[in-house]
Amino acid sequence: MKNAPTVVETNVAIVKKDRGFLRVTFFDTDAAFDLSEAMKQYQGILSITDGKPFKVLVDTRNSWILPENEAQHYLSNLDDKIAEAIVVKTLAVRIFSKLYVKLNKKNPTKVFTQEDKAIEWLREQ
Repeated sequence: MKNAPTVVETNVAIVKKDRGFLRVTFFDTDAAFDLSEAMKQYQGILSITDGKPFKVLVDTRNSWILPENEAQHYLSNLDDKIAEAIVVKTLAVRIFSKLYVKLNKKNPTKVFTQEDKAIEWLREQ
């Protein structure tokens, strides 16, 4: 795709290319993380990757926002996602993320507290 964006911002996150994978960084906001938001994130991903399969690092460390059930289901069933590493800081987000991992049967997904370990794992996938 000619002139594909390298960064896309939605109501709750910034999506960008980063060292061979995509980085989704959630920021502190009161915006809803509903199905519409999940679809916007995925459309942003498609515009960056030109529809090619991708690995993604999800950085939740600066946010308490959690996806609604429909958004979780949508994001956990993407056909072109190769692997997903989720970096967490708080116990609450870690517990929620572990539940998401159990629901996500389509591709390898793992939760980390250290970004360097998440990146290492993601590169192995």
